[in-house]
Amino acid sequence: FEMSRNLVLGDIHGRASALEEVLEKCNFDRKKDTLIVLGDICDGGRETKRCFEILETIQNKIIVVANHDTWALDWMLTGNELPLWVHQGGYSTMESYGFDRTNVPDSHIEMLRQAHIYHIDSSNNLYVHGGLNPAVPTISIREARSHLFDTEPARPPSSNIFNSIPSKLS
Repeated sequence: FEMSRNLVLGDIHGRASALEEVLEKCNFDRKKDTLIVLGDICDGGRETKRCFEILETIQNKIIVVANHDTWALDWMLTGNELPLWVHQGGYSTMESYGFDRTNVPDSHIEMLRQAHIYHIDSSNNLYVHGGLNPAVPTISIREARSHLFDTEPARPPSSNIFNSIPSKLS
């Protein structure tokens, strides 16, 4: 009996070859293992489209949304090219889809739409892209946007926190 594993990966940033290399080096089983992605699938590298195609081959995945993902999703849905986003890697995401948002498969849009603000597993481990505001006792959708950019996470009692932004944990 072979056990499945949970692997955590953050900040892919459009680098499909690096994503493939990580999956290969850890002998990731695309049918049995679970991949927890801590956001920022998009932007930076020129292979965002390919990153989504790779993620689609993974049966068990949990996607946590991040700031670059929300900016990319906005472009995919509306065509809005936020200058900050374009400058911080959005250009590469648009390039991977031929600078035409109508080239974005619905499945890529849905993967981002269905992404979680955070994930708590059965061992009470918390997975989030940015951090948590210790003054906010629970995460509400209204507060979600601020958590995508928060770099000072708080450690909840009796939990581990996994995030993709280097910071001090209290």
